[in-house]
Amino acid sequence: MKTRSKRQVLWPAYFDIHLSRAEGRMVPKRFAVENPTCDEILASAERLKLDARLDREKSFPSHWWKKTGRVLVAKSKRKQEAVRAIAEEMRRARSVPRK
Repeated sequence: MKTRSKRQVLWPAYFDIHLSRAEGRMVPKRFAVENPTCDEILASAERLKLDARLDREKSFPSHWWKKTGRVLVAKSKRKQEAVRAIAEEMRRARSVPRK
């Protein structure tokens, strides 16, 4: 019998403002960003004190030809709550001016 994974998979497509919900975006457009990267998702998850791991060589199933990578996050809350919190953190990080 297969055991359930203790991690949630987060793909960059979940946060991409240029994708529709049908194409894989999971957050409202007001929380989505342009061209999200796995590194950005990982950094946001770590700032939120989530146990996250990067897996660069994976492809989002709907876009199997693009190796966008994925981030695996330990289950601590519902997936939608984790996705929204990370999306808000990504927006906040992008709005802070760099030195």
